[in-house]
Amino acid sequence: MGYTAVRAQLLSVPPYACAFVFAIFIAYMSDHMKKRGLWLIIPFFLQIAGYGILVGISPSNVNARYAAVFLGAIGAFPGYSST
Repeated sequence: MGYTAVRAQLLSVPPYACAFVFAIFIAYMSDHMKKRGLWLIIPFFLQIAGYGILVGISPSNVNARYAAVFLGAIGAFPGYSST
């Protein structure tokens, strides 16, 4: 994307932080409602949307690609905490 190494490392923090908060929310709600499968399907569709944007968007659109990384991380991480 053309960033320095330090800036690229700093830009990797917000997607992980959002994914952490969303994973805790999904884990809490799935435990509270006792329906784990339903609460794991919701982030799956966010993950599909994020990866679809990454595949379909031009490499020059950096902002859209960064937003897609958020969707991909938010969708991918809750599944790991429930196994």
